[in-house]
Amino acid sequence: MYGTDQTDSQNRALATPFVLTIIGLGAFITALDQTVVVTALPSVMLDLKVPIAELDRASWIITAYLLGYTVAMPLIGRLGDVYGYARVYQVSLVVFCIGTSLVAVSSSLEWMVGARVVQAVGGGATVPIGMALATTLVPKGQRGLALGIVGAAAEAGSMLGPVYGGAIVDALSWRWIFWLNVPQAAIIFVALMWLPNRRAEGVKVDYMGGVVLVGALLVLSVALSRSELFTFDSPYPFLMLAGGVGLLVLLVLVEAKTFQPLLTPVLFRSWAFLSANLTQILVGVALIIAMVTVPLMANTVLGKSPFTGAL
Repeated sequence: MYGTDQTDSQNRALATPFVLTIIGLGAFITALDQTVVVTALPSVMLDLKVPIAELDRASWIITAYLLGYTVAMPLIGRLGDVYGYARVYQVSLVVFCIGTSLVAVSSSLEWMVGARVVQAVGGGATVPIGMALATTLVPKGQRGLALGIVGAAAEAGSMLGPVYGGAIVDALSWRWIFWLNVPQAAIIFVALMWLPNRRAEGVKVDYMGGVVLVGALLVLSVALSRSELFTFDSPYPFLMLAGGVGLLVLLVLVEAKTFQPLLTPVLFRSWAFLSANLTQILVGVALIIAMVTVPLMANTVLGKSPFTGAL
């Protein structure tokens, strides 16, 4: 047993740069797609024949990915606990490639929004499973660095997305933004074959919690994205908001009665957890608003090129 543990420790130490490269690149390219389409949106709308007056509809190209990405993170992270991190990561990359290919061949706005959701479900696995791989395959003394690399790679991807997208649109076309994802994901897929398929013992997937979480986020997103409907003459958006809040309450109740909940209820009683997440939400909202509106204004109002608008 001692010899096995010693060998395993040596393999971990030798594999650390390799592991960090894989998980960092995976988190980077999938986070890149959160904002990569921002500078390409005018070109996409022109190609798909969406009037500029319907920018609120076209914004679902961005919203759909953010929504799918957010929902997938806890659920697919738990699937990794059950079926093995490396293999679930590979399956997620296949889903990501299918989604990105469907986006690249989009012929309508509805098709593209649906394909972006598929793409995001695959992409949402990279951060939680990347962190799980970091904690199981990296020596204990380097785990803080490894987790920091995963988080930094994801943040860098979302920040550089508009610049990367603008450069591709100027040089090629917006469809190439998504075609280029395929070879990048394929490299990561092959590299994952060299990693052991670690998993957590005795873990189950909380499918009910996942379904309620998806429903709550979807209803709230639809309600909040249709601000023009919030009038005293139309109760529909207010009913949707109430339904979304009701689903969040149901989520808390479901998770409280689940043996292995997707979201641990005790966290919702921690002010440190709640305040940290509220801060993260506000920072994310401010960041996304700036990263979306500024390049769009530069492209549409000021007439700048996609790359210049991103800068």
